[in-house]
Amino acid sequence: MRTWFAALIIVVLIAGCAGQAPANNMVFSGTDFAKCLSQSGVKMYTASWCESCQNQKQLFGEGWEYVNKVDCGVPGENETFNQICTQAGLPGVPVWELKNGTRIRGPLTTYQLNLLTGCTGMVLNNSGSNAPGNGITFAGPPPLTATVNQPFTFSLCQPPPPIDATCGGLRPATNPTGGKPPYSMSVKLGGGFLPPGIALNLDGWLTGTPTKEGTYPFTVCARDGFGEEGCVAVTITVQPAQTPSPPPAPEPAASAVEITSVSCKITNVNEYGDTFYLLEATGTASASRSDATLGAQPATITSCGSWETHGYGCIRGSGPEQITWTAQEEEHTISTYGSSLDMYFAISLNDWPNIVSKNQHVTCTKAS
Repeated sequence: MRTWFAALIIVVLIAGCAGQAPANNMVFSGTDFAKCLSQSGVKMYTASWCESCQNQKQLFGEGWEYVNKVDCGVPGENETFNQICTQAGLPGVPVWELKNGTRIRGPLTTYQLNLLTGCTGMVLNNSGSNAPGNGITFAGPPPLTATVNQPFTFSLCQPPPPIDATCGGLRPATNPTGGKPPYSMSVKLGGGFLPPGIALNLDGWLTGTPTKEGTYPFTVCARDGFGEEGCVAVTITVQPAQTPSPPPAPEPAASAVEITSVSCKITNVNEYGDTFYLLEATGTASASRSDATLGAQPATITSCGSWETHGYGCIRGSGPEQITWTAQEEEHTISTYGSSLDMYFAISLNDWPNIVSKNQHVTCTKAS
């Protein structure tokens, strides 16, 4: 069974080990470093379309050809693994595999590979020059501000590195500078704590969602492949969570009444000439006041929706602003019988100071 190391374990290793700067007569050789890794049984899974793999390539320079590599790519296709890497169950590339089968998802720095393998790549400097002798210059950021429960991001590396790249790997960094890029960053032991919910990535990105307010000072160190480092003080002040503003109060409903339908049928005419009819009507009403009332003529409102029944009509009370009403009247009138009977239906809303009414002519015809 393969063993996987999470990136967090690597961070702890880096932060917990005091790196020793090389002697002035020693320099780093990417070729010797690559040969040492290969002789130690280390291999790297890579692909031509992998941008982070190109970042790893820069660590070795001309020594890249001596790195024991497994190409996971498929010719002519991007983001596709060949059968070898698919069967290996890789989560992505680059991946470094140690002699004992342990796999670590990259990219990794030369310092991290040194901790895992013991390979240094340090050789005697016959030219008299010393690459890491200048040290690392690292400028701290101004005080940073975050808010509880709000996402926070800030890059200590400038310009900010692309996703899955190291600081100063794919492109030169303007902060930090010096030493031998790329750089890996970590919080210095004993140098304070990050706000809860925020993490520092190796590439210098501070990311997360803070969960507790307060002021958090801490020290961040940028380390190069030689183990040299430059450290800066960082302070993040986390402000309390913002209380959302209450939604604006809804505008009061405009006083309105509408007739949706009205119909009338003559149901009977008796021997005395009394004409019996059935009138039915429906519609809507809107009111802003709780004491608004609704009434109809010549009918009784039989359904007030969510308003309260009040006499022959309705009163809003604690009901919603708008309802659908139904009215009905079953009555008779003394008249000379004909084939039809004309009348008006009226509905009235009293929503003080607004009084709104509607009326509609209706003809009662004999029911078939």
